[in-house]
Amino acid sequence: MRSAKEAEKLSEKVGTYYVRAKVAATSTHKSAQSNIAKLVIQKKNPMTVKVRAKTYKAKASTGKLAKNYSFKIGVTKAKGTVTYSKSKNCKKYITVNNKGKVTIKREHREENIRST
Repeated sequence: MRSAKEAEKLSEKVGTYYVRAKVAATSTHKSAQSNIAKLVIQKKNPMTVKVRAKTYKAKASTGKLAKNYSFKIGVTKAKGTVTYSKSKNCKKYITVNNKGKVTIKREHREENIRST
């Protein structure tokens, strides 16, 4: 039987593991054990995201952007499907399409856009 620390170290290694939980008997309960569970630990997704903070300044006289701005979120080395979405806190004038194109519409005040 392994300690919790030993099990935690093993969980970082790629591979297939089979685990079973066991509980020792007490004066009021019988011992018990679970069925065997299969755990598969896979390699991390080596995805790279290329976006930096973007700042667009509004006109002082109107408080609006001079034009619409767009940029693309670049993703390389991703395994599987990449999906794009915007934060729930994001304003309605900022849109993100399913190909990673972000658009900020001009009729609104200056906003700081950050990628996470």
